[in-house]
Amino acid sequence: MLHLLLSHPVHKNSKEVLSLEEILAEGASQLTCDRRPNRLQVVPVSVDDLNKSSASLQSTTDSSQVIKLTKAQLKSLQEAMYHSAENGHIDITLDLRNIGVPWTLHCWMNTLAMAYEVQVEPVIDQLLQDYLQVWPEDCSSQFVDECLPLLFTIFRHSKKEGTTLLLADIFSNCYSKEPIKEIRDVGYIEELELIPRM
Repeated sequence: MLHLLLSHPVHKNSKEVLSLEEILAEGASQLTCDRRPNRLQVVPVSVDDLNKSSASLQSTTDSSQVIKLTKAQLKSLQEAMYHSAENGHIDITLDLRNIGVPWTLHCWMNTLAMAYEVQVEPVIDQLLQDYLQVWPEDCSSQFVDECLPLLFTIFRHSKKEGTTLLLADIFSNCYSKEPIKEIRDVGYIEELELIPRM
């Protein structure tokens, strides 16, 4: 599906242009991971971005395909990632991420929630690793209000040690690298008895 999205003509008046809705409606039936012929890699068109991504271009294999995108095309791919994450298409969201479309916290969180809901442990681990690479010290209000409860739910129900360790890394980054202050046990303090006369 992503091959169709990235290889269709850029001209708006062409009849071969597929809308995002049409591509998502096709589902994952056309191409599966086993049948994908080439690996795609998105490369931004601007000179600054080309300099930054030159190292990643040198590491590509012969079977990979490099695609140069304009800002408008990259924005369209980010919108596609948003809609696929909102509608629970984990495979499309991860494919977009794997070709280089950057995460937003909202898309990442929706994808993680869906992966947890369908219990796809390898995807959960991959997403947690992505979080540690993209937002190692994010403590935004969106993260605290929406994402931390999800992470603690996954932590509570996780049976894999690797997942638990990844979550522990995220939690420790939230607290900071400082040592935890000692918690003292103040013991039981008896309540004062009330005198009935008063």
